[in-house]
Amino acid sequence: MKYLIVDTSSRTLLLSASNGKGDINLSLKDLDRHGAMLAVVIKQSLDLLEISIADLDFLGAGVGPGSLTGLRVGLSTIKGLSLPHNIPVVPFNSLDPLAEGIDFDDFVICRKGREGHFYWRTYLKKRPGETLFSSTVEMKGKLDKSTVVFSERSEELANFQEYRTFLVEPSPVLMRKVALEAFRSGKILSGIDLEPVYLQKSVAELNWDSRNSRKI
Repeated sequence: MKYLIVDTSSRTLLLSASNGKGDINLSLKDLDRHGAMLAVVIKQSLDLLEISIADLDFLGAGVGPGSLTGLRVGLSTIKGLSLPHNIPVVPFNSLDPLAEGIDFDDFVICRKGREGHFYWRTYLKKRPGETLFSSTVEMKGKLDKSTVVFSERSEELANFQEYRTFLVEPSPVLMRKVALEAFRSGKILSGIDLEPVYLQKSVAELNWDSRNSRKI
């Protein structure tokens, strides 16, 4: 199987690539600008594997939730690679690879959105629920006190001290596992249909809501 899989939804850039005989798995942490790194890392990885884009069986992309800027860079890059060669794309929720590394059956994974708000997803018997975007207060109102909460960053877990909390590390190997399972299950689409999971409102929408709420 020949593939290229990336996730740019957080400050950790994940990449996994294979030429069918060997593979490369990279985790580049604490990045502020994926746009300055992604194309270079992809080219270097494919050059090392001695494979071209046209040879790939599929492309994989983490679609979020997460940083809109990071997602735009990642998804635009995958679209640009997919369309000229009509390569199928496997989209996957960016929280699911994190869930693969967790031993608990029931838990929540959260990721900070804007200030005071989180993206989060409940996993029951490791089966994912709906991806939500809530304020910290709203989120806590929906959680049982016995809930186990995971996040990639300790400063995010500081908001949930009344719960059992654990750090979880983004892994390109677990990302690859999720993407390969999705590909084998036929969960593919055209690059032109690739869209991010981005649930929070834009600044323009928030300003509109604020202005109209004052008029009521």
